[in-house]
Amino acid sequence: MAYRYRELLRDEGIDFYAPVPIAHTNIIYSRKLSSMGIDENGSVLILLLPYYFRGEERNISLYAVPRDYHIYFRYLGEKLSEALSTDFPGYIFRHAADNAPIDEVDAAVRAGLGMRGYNGLFISPIAGSYLFIGGIYTDMPSDMFGEFSPITDKKECIHCGACRRACPGNMSDKAVGCLSAITQKKGTLTAAEEELIKKNGSVWGCDICQSVCPYNKNIPDTRIAFFRESRTPCLTPDILDGMSDEEFAERAYSWRKRETVMRNARLMVGKEDENA
Repeated sequence: MAYRYRELLRDEGIDFYAPVPIAHTNIIYSRKLSSMGIDENGSVLILLLPYYFRGEERNISLYAVPRDYHIYFRYLGEKLSEALSTDFPGYIFRHAADNAPIDEVDAAVRAGLGMRGYNGLFISPIAGSYLFIGGIYTDMPSDMFGEFSPITDKKECIHCGACRRACPGNMSDKAVGCLSAITQKKGTLTAAEEELIKKNGSVWGCDICQSVCPYNKNIPDTRIAFFRESRTPCLTPDILDGMSDEEFAERAYSWRKRETVMRNARLMVGKEDENA
């Protein structure tokens, strides 16, 4: 049977997806699930959205270089729900990503799409860990989505430890602090936090544990057009000043307000001045 939803995903450049019964997932917000009109008898179609794109010099995390993926997933969720309603009339279809009612990493592992990394991130054996995870929630049984073969039966990575050894904040020592979390911290930073940002050259986020991961070696660039367009790989005070409020609002870092990102960008200018 030719499913319209599969044609849509293919046209969008999305190759990795699979359903899983909600009863087999780790439900975090049961109230949100019920607000969708869905219970444990339903299922979720887990979608992996690769965003990897090579060849750029960056001072921000790769996921934040294009526009905010929530913009894309709202569009995709609406289109997919429409296609699924055509394929399977009479069922409810709702979309959610990031603020999902279930543990999305756990669900993606249970769907056979990949494994949980030592750094806590989800890893696809084909697309690596530079992925967003989203889901289409439905009261429809998972077996109605059609035939699926698991990509892997591995639940966890090889635990080589490369990510932990490379972590600038030492993820095994919570007292040191996560660089990504520090770049997102509002207000005044400590001298140690400022130094960590300057030392690693990060205005927003951190990809170090991903960059050293062996599963991310030779992964393909994303085929999703949204993540290949409107890219801003480096942030400076001038670039941030030049962004309109509307343009800034479309970026993943906008939720922490312009002042937070500007503070970090100015630290980079200070670092350049020190090296002059």
